[in-house]
Amino acid sequence: MVSRRAVRTLLAALATTAACGSGLPGVASASAPSDPRCLSLAAGRSGLLVGGEVPTTDSIAGQRADRLGAVASAAVARTLPDAIAFQTRTEGVSEGYAFALRDGALYARPAKDGVITPTEPWRVMRLPECLDGSITEISVDRRLLLVLGPERQIYTHNLAGDLSPERWTWRWGPYFWTGVGMAMFPDARAWATSSFDSDERFLDTSGREQAPIGVATVYVLRSGGRRITYLDPWLPNDESREVCGPRRGTVPLVSLAAAGSTVFAVSRRAELFTRLYDFDVSGANTVFGAYSWQQDRPATDTRWQLPGPEWVRQPVPPG
Repeated sequence: MVSRRAVRTLLAALATTAACGSGLPGVASASAPSDPRCLSLAAGRSGLLVGGEVPTTDSIAGQRADRLGAVASAAVARTLPDAIAFQTRTEGVSEGYAFALRDGALYARPAKDGVITPTEPWRVMRLPECLDGSITEISVDRRLLLVLGPERQIYTHNLAGDLSPERWTWRWGPYFWTGVGMAMFPDARAWATSSFDSDERFLDTSGREQAPIGVATVYVLRSGGRRITYLDPWLPNDESREVCGPRRGTVPLVSLAAAGSTVFAVSRRAELFTRLYDFDVSGANTVFGAYSWQQDRPATDTRWQLPGPEWVRQPVPPG
């Protein structure tokens, strides 16, 4: 027999979903690149070769020129940062590197725990011909680097073993990162890449420690700051999946960032919100995950607790 508490929890979840909308099933942004030089990147290793360790500064010594290319020119180097405090559309830090975009070219420099290695110079990142000089935006988290190329096509590099150009691919979507590709939505106000790896953990709403199988997500702020659509390279290339915004989607947002499947959103009133949410955490991945709406389950029941974590309003920093 289902308890009244469980029914109330389910009704509250359904009400929240209804308030935020269920997304749109359109596939207008699903496409392969039109530049014929890019078509060969369908064979790129990102998404097919999963795993491996990001090389440390020591492990790439003596090979850096081959993997990263020449040292940045003095003129460009003067525009590149010694530290990156915030991920932006032109700068970011992964698990092993810092990246900076200048005039369509991408530059990289070893970094550890978000701190750029001071003894290493910025170097040109070798890119496939169709991307070289044509990148418009970047976003990076841990072991995943995404860029927007010509026509806002999404290209990915999984940083799994090196920064070689052979890893780049435009594949995106079903099945398992082998789909027809994806272009960024034209109404995207902000977007951010997230990588939640299988060696990370989180606490579900019952306090149980859970481990994901590994989730790559792109969160896109749209519709004037009223919608957050999320994309996953294993899922259909459409607009059907959304993160319900703060206060049941009633808070107008101006920007967002993401890391480890946690969305960081800023409202028009400078309120700060965070929420852990992706395809797995939401309870949608019933192929690889097991979930339960039942409350007060025994500790031996390790299923992920639903509903998932809600938005948390964060304190505003001084100033």
